[in-house]
Parts: sequence; C-alpha cells; structure tokens
Amino acid sequence: MHLTKRFLLSALSIGVALSAANSATLAHAQAVDPMEAYYASTWEYKDPEGMKHFNINKDKSVQIKLSDGRVFDGTWEHYGKEVCFNVGSDRACAEGMLNRSPGEAWSGAHEELTYTSVLLAARVEFGDR
Repeated sequence: MHLTKRFLLSALSIGVALSAANSATLAHAQAVDPMEAYYASTWEYKDPEGMKHFNINKDKSVQIKLSDGRVFDGTWEHYGKEVCFNVGSDRACAEGMLNRSPGEAWSGAHEELTYTSVLLAARVEFGDR
C-alpha cells in the first residue's frame, strides 16, 4: 500500500511538472510575434504602380516611402492572416506577410495587382522628409 501511494504521488508530481512545462511552451508559442522580423528590416514591395518601402514598427506605426520619394506616416494592424495599413482615410490589407525572415522574397496578388516582395536584411532609413 505504501509503495502504491508513493508511486501515485510520484506520477502525480511528474504530471504536474509536465503540465507546467506544456503551459510554459504554449504561452511562449502564443507570445511569438509573427511580425517580429519587420521591426529591424524594411519591407520592399513592387507592383505595376511602382516600388514602395515600408518601415513597420512594433508600436503599430509605419512609414511608407513611395517610388517618387514621398513618405507617409500611418498605422498597421494584424487580423488573422491579414496585415492592414492605414494612412489617413486610406486602408490596404495584405496576406502572406506573417512569419517572414530577413532576406526572404515572395510574390503574390493584391487587389488584382501582382507584386513581388522582399524583407530586406536591414532597416533603410528614409532620411529627411
């Protein structure tokens, strides 16, 4: 009887320890930011309308530089698989941006335009505006 009780207590202790470890792993997985790589990089986006550069910040702000040199300040939001950018009353959303790595390139379609993208390995400063 004493051995069975000790065995059950040991098994219970191991179960509690594993449960705590699984909870910690789950909490870490939920805390991973799918936009983390963008904060120290510049996203380069090219479509038939020209090249755009995005500096996306952790505080939900974004600076967008158009091919003509104009720079706009805005905000961004993450909804499910989409990332949406807001500049004034204009809003554009894109899929396929999450969990990218610096140096990674990809292509896709957005609002009937095909585009190519690369997450540059470094942040490009836009200079004086």
